[in-house]
Amino acid sequence: MRKNRIREILVGLGALALLGTLACTATQEVVKEVEVEKVVTQEVVKEVEVEKVITQEVIKEVEVDRVVVQEIEKPADPGLLRVGNNGDISFLDSHRSQSGHDVWHGSMLFDTLVFYDRTYTTAIPGLATGWTLQPNGTTYDFTLRQDVVYHNGEPWTSADRLWNYDRCIVALKEKSRCGTTLLDVKEWSAPGPYELRLELDKFNVVFMFHAGNPREMNKGNVESGDVDTNPIGTGAYRFVEYIPGDRLVMEKFVNYWDKGFLAIRPERAVILPMPETQTRIAALKAGEIDLMTDVPFNALEDLDDTDGLQLLRQTGITMSYMTFIMNTREGPMADVRVRKAMQHAVNKEAMHNVIWFGHGEVDCNLIPSKMWAYTPITCPERDISAAAALLNEAGYNAGNPLKIKYIPEPNNEMFVKMGEVFKQNVEEIDFVDVEIEVVDTATWLDKVWFGVEAVDGWPNHEGKIIHKEYDIGDAWYTRWPPDPDGLMQSVLRAGSENGPYLGNNGMRYYNAEVEELFDLGKSTLDKAVRKPAYARIVDIVVNEDVPLIKIQSMPRFYAANMKVRNAPMTPNGYLDFRAWDYDFSR
Repeated sequence: MRKNRIREILVGLGALALLGTLACTATQEVVKEVEVEKVVTQEVVKEVEVEKVITQEVIKEVEVDRVVVQEIEKPADPGLLRVGNNGDISFLDSHRSQSGHDVWHGSMLFDTLVFYDRTYTTAIPGLATGWTLQPNGTTYDFTLRQDVVYHNGEPWTSADRLWNYDRCIVALKEKSRCGTTLLDVKEWSAPGPYELRLELDKFNVVFMFHAGNPREMNKGNVESGDVDTNPIGTGAYRFVEYIPGDRLVMEKFVNYWDKGFLAIRPERAVILPMPETQTRIAALKAGEIDLMTDVPFNALEDLDDTDGLQLLRQTGITMSYMTFIMNTREGPMADVRVRKAMQHAVNKEAMHNVIWFGHGEVDCNLIPSKMWAYTPITCPERDISAAAALLNEAGYNAGNPLKIKYIPEPNNEMFVKMGEVFKQNVEEIDFVDVEIEVVDTATWLDKVWFGVEAVDGWPNHEGKIIHKEYDIGDAWYTRWPPDPDGLMQSVLRAGSENGPYLGNNGMRYYNAEVEELFDLGKSTLDKAVRKPAYARIVDIVVNEDVPLIKIQSMPRFYAANMKVRNAPMTPNGYLDFRAWDYDFSR
């Protein structure tokens, strides 16, 4: 195909400088030449008024073989942070988000009632300036900030907070992380416009670690449906635009209540979905992004040795772990013998070396060995003969082969690799066949995570109201707080035998004894009582019910250039969004 040289003027990331407040300054043109296969050009028509800029965007697509990109930059640009994210946005609606892909914009657009220190062991003031636990041990009174406004200028009061609880806990239930973490909150009220009272049904030793939930959203924005295209929060950044598969743009909210926080942050942030790890690495090395999420383990040494780049590491304990999850309600995995067979068939050590390159800790125990509540248990060994015998007992053999549908989580190469190794492992049993079905995020949510309403005639649904179409999937659990309850409760708890299952319980698992043990474990400060309760939960999950298979703990790494400073990683494996600062001189 003959290549044409076409000169196109693009409004790219450099032009985002024009979205801030425009002073009467001349612009400087910087021309760069870039080889591309396809480009989407944007023509921006600007109507300029005194002290502000109104932008209108018209987008057209032009396919070219080579293009000269001209970036127009504002002199002394105060800063643009470009983040290479490991996947595209799942939800702009932060109440509905369950994905790590949404952490960046969720933390920047929406504030929470409380924040946490760098260790995630101590709650500190956020939208609440202070709080008191009443002598009954179940009533929390919060004092709220009086200088908070939404991005649309509306004042924020306790009435807004009550609406957020109504939506998150009551309306969305298990489809919201809030419905999971605030399980014990039974009543919420507002004694005054800047006062909040939360009533728990029982004492909860870890409640303040969850008290930040939910992120504060705007009632009118949600009820109008605009939240999916133009979300409004109270965070340090306001929404500018989102182009699916391309970018999400945010800029500082000048009326944010914490001016000191604003002062050490870049003027704008662009979140760029880059599911392919090598694309993120190449972009970081080329200076096209400033920070990349989820560094692959085989690239750690290379990035650590690259001048001008830094690895961002967790220190101490990691609350991140990888699992295979199984559909305990429908299909072949509803039989515990089949689930135990999968336990014996999986080669965790092979995955540890091939996928995680020896990083992390292989263990069946859901509690990491460095945590105070850890109690060693004997893990089921890999034994193909034992796996085959269990499947024979369940009725599977050469004449009646076991067919497994494996649906990996989308937008992440690691999950596909896990599926491939899993398939190789279990197909060593000659009457097992694994089909790997890769789907988009919306389909994955329906088939694996939330399910769909069951209708008469669904095979095997047996009257249950939710249907899921997978047999085995994967789940990367990144938990908080650094406590055994935080590690497991949102993964394993359910309201009853038939739900609602908590937001991260994709297996639809329920065990009445496990429910009682969780209640016991968080009912006291006495670790001598708590530790055996959690040890018993682990024993039930690993050796009796097997709703999931823990592969290993998984430390997490980000990488950045030197614009990003003092950036700690939290125990749950994300950047501490309140702690880092930005070098405006670079």
